[in-house]
Amino acid sequence: MIRRTVLRRGFATEAPTLKLSLTTPHETIIMDKQADLVTVPGSAGYFGIAADHVPTVSEVKPGLVSVGENEHYFVSGGFVFVHDDSSVDISVLEAFPVDQLDPQRVKQSFD
Repeated sequence: MIRRTVLRRGFATEAPTLKLSLTTPHETIIMDKQADLVTVPGSAGYFGIAADHVPTVSEVKPGLVSVGENEHYFVSGGFVFVHDDSSVDISVLEAFPVDQLDPQRVKQSFD
């Protein structure tokens, strides 16, 4: 006897989200935040992570981590772990909200 699984289509009640944690060795910046999309500067370039992303471990290069469209952090590098339960752990050495960076001090460090 062969059993068949019947899949039924239905309306989504809400969009799936992922659970994000962003940590440094000395503080937790984000803990278990619900997000639709996270963009990370990976070793092969920027990539987006959404709910149900394939489990992944990747090096994080210095650059911007974006949470949704309005929240951005400059990170110095580290690792990102994407788990099969739609949770994402980003562990970096340093992270700063972009809106707290002083453009003049940043420019002076390059001069």
